[in-house]
Amino acid sequence: MAFLKLKVINFVTLAKKNNRMKAIKNIESKISRLSPVLIRELDSYLDYLVNKKVVRKPRKLRQDWAGGLKDIKMASIELQKKALDWRQKQNIW
Repeated sequence: MAFLKLKVINFVTLAKKNNRMKAIKNIESKISRLSPVLIRELDSYLDYLVNKKVVRKPRKLRQDWAGGLKDIKMASIELQKKALDWRQKQNIW
């Protein structure tokens, strides 16, 4: 079983590499048709993409919901089952 799992993982990895290689060749083909001015612009844009980072300001953890269900007189498992029933009735899942 482990051998089969390893074979599948190797196959998936190889498929990903092949797709990546095809994408790179496709990009190279398109680049070869660009003018020198557009190649410089593309190079600048690629530098931007490589160095781009999404910086998010950390937020303080909100816990204003705490104690919101203190009036409910049922165990947590009962509440979970009730929530599941509500979801199934509303066909959310």
